[in-house]
Amino acid sequence: MTGVCIDRVLARSAMQHVAASDTALVAAQQG
Repeated sequence: MTGVCIDRVLARSAMQHVAASDTALVAAQQG
């Protein structure tokens, strides 16, 4: 069960990182 929890935490942090990258990319394109 611990492995599942860790996987969820990693997946969540990865999703947040991707969302932040997308936001930065859009902001850069809009200038």
